[in-house]
Amino acid sequence: MLDDLRLFDVIGTDGIIFRLEAEERDQALLEMVRQLVARSRIHPKIADEIYLSILKREAVSSTGIGNGVAVPHIRTDRVDGFLGALALSRRGVDFGGPERVKVIFLFLSPQRAHNDHLLLMGRIGALFVDSEFRQRLLASRDEDDLEQVLRTAEERLYGGDNDAGELVEVR
Repeated sequence: MLDDLRLFDVIGTDGIIFRLEAEERDQALLEMVRQLVARSRIHPKIADEIYLSILKREAVSSTGIGNGVAVPHIRTDRVDGFLGALALSRRGVDFGGPERVKVIFLFLSPQRAHNDHLLLMGRIGALFVDSEFRQRLLASRDEDDLEQVLRTAEERLYGGDNDAGELVEVR
């Protein structure tokens, strides 16, 4: 399933949050979920459930992966496809680690998609391990610039065109 899926397919233009305001982890995650609701990416009726599931996942272990990056993620039966958001924080967010997180990639996977969930985590890791990519993301001037940085990085890694996929339906 993920052979052709790119991170931008998961994020889409509506999943870019260029200036995250919150500085605490829980508030940042809530802000991201609220943005996804505001942009009609998830239904308001499931927003609280999604948010609580993300917090439960964070309670198991922090999703901060180092280098100022966090990848909060859950598998849930409330989505039929992969769905995500990419947020930048200029001041950084406290994820409980030694450094503040400035790039947050939040994604939701269908409950049944265990292997594809892991493949997506691998794709995220392949991009975010690159310090030049992280610096270019943080130097983005606006949402369009951030989108182009992501698309270019994915094209270098995976080749080919990178058109945004359709948004997923939520139950």
